[in-house]
Amino acid sequence: MSLAQRIDDGLDDWVRKQKERKYVSKWGTYYPSEVPYCYRQIYFARHFSKPPELSMLQRQVVGDILHEHYVEPAIKEIFPNAKRLNSERDFTLTLDWKRKIFIRGRADHYIHLREDDRTFMVEVKSVANLFASKHANLWAYEMQVMPCMVGLQTEEWCLLFMSRSVGSHRTYDFELDEDKLNEAIQRIVDVHGYHERGEIPPPEGLINPVFQKTLKTRTKFWRCEYCSFPQECAALERALKTEED
Repeated sequence: MSLAQRIDDGLDDWVRKQKERKYVSKWGTYYPSEVPYCYRQIYFARHFSKPPELSMLQRQVVGDILHEHYVEPAIKEIFPNAKRLNSERDFTLTLDWKRKIFIRGRADHYIHLREDDRTFMVEVKSVANLFASKHANLWAYEMQVMPCMVGLQTEEWCLLFMSRSVGSHRTYDFELDEDKLNEAIQRIVDVHGYHERGEIPPPEGLINPVFQKTLKTRTKFWRCEYCSFPQECAALERALKTEED
């Protein structure tokens, strides 16, 4: 094996060891990042075990570096009198104890601060294209942020997009909104209901307008572009159509 090949393979193995998820998706326990997922995507995640793609793990490693060596020191200078709270911790929201429905998350790329009587969170997300973040679907982030704000007991939330290539940035503010929180909770309760009834959820990514973006020549189904199960979903749709015929 050449030196270059040894380093290439070694780096890939190291990334996998560092960032592979240690948990398994299961019914009853849902993660904040899943709240804006297509219902069927959540279903497939609990029926088909797929390891995360290497490219995604590599992006997470770069995000770790940006967080630790860029954002953390900068935030300390921006808020010199703020007290740093324990950010790296797990939280659980009980949505329905009898039905065993929970949202569980872990704060890792978050900076939790208290300044006077104000508590707030800065969440760092590394992106390849900062321009794309300008047109990000903020609804999807609201659905993730609202449960986290309750679980981590914070009043304000700043989402900080950082460019992985040049270090430029863009920020968005969120405040706790009861209607949006209830919407996020209802989405998880609804998708759990499909499991309880033994039903396969519909391909929400193709039929819910919130997952559609109208372009000049076509309609873009943006959630489907980020789904890990496009082949499984298409095969299921063909099978269901055959049954109908």
